Amino acid sequence: MKVSFTKKKLITLITGIVLVFISYLGCYFYLIYPKLTIIDQVTHQLETEKQILLTLEKSLLKEEDHIEETTELQRQLPVEPLMDQLLLDFQRVEALSNSYIISMTIDQDSTVHSVVQEDVEENLENSFDTIEGIVVMNVSVTVNAKMYEDLFQFLVEIDRLPRIVSIDNISFIGAQETEIIHDPQEYLEFFVTVSTFYYPDLYELSDEVPKVIHPNPSEKQSPLLIQ
Repeated sequence: MKVSFTKKKLITLITGIVLVFISYLGCYFYLIYPKLTIIDQVTHQLETEKQILLTLEKSLLKEEDHIEETTELQRQLPVEPLMDQLLLDFQRVEALSNSYIISMTIDQDSTVHSVVQEDVEENLENSFDTIEGIVVMNVSVTVNAKMYEDLFQFLVEIDRLPRIVSIDNISFIGAQETEIIHDPQEYLEFFVTVSTFYYPDLYELSDEVPKVIHPNPSEKQSPLLIQ
């Protein structure tokens, strides 16, 4: 079976094919291509946002490391007095040394001092020759201990505190040393004066001071009752 096309039909066929092709191109450029462009833009934007997010995460990690570092340093030299933490530290010293704190007074010296680094180099490592703006807190403690070993342990535990504490003076109260040796039931009462410090010049780091963790209440019926 032969199919023959006249010139007119051939022109009509070619024209139809051209119109279909033009219609396809029109649909592509006016409908499909804009959507593909939008998809590419969105994909590029997502990649950019991922990079920004990674950069922010790295920045946050560095900031967290900085906060952790400054918080750890403030365990040694805080920017605030941190009285509560100091009292808790002495309670811990009392418990670990098997001694009993009779009284404690804290005198906050408002005078700003210049502390030579060699005085604190065992507790705080830095490259400064002096630390300007240090405020001294003098702590006077009266303690009962049954043995000299307990007294020694009390001083050792003070020296082990994370916070910089300088033992300034130790003196005995009441019975003489010979009397205590002859009477082992006699408690040893002694008076200790120590100094600790804080650095208010760095007040902008107040948000990074170590958090004070208070012990759970003992649930005593009477605060004067020893359980």
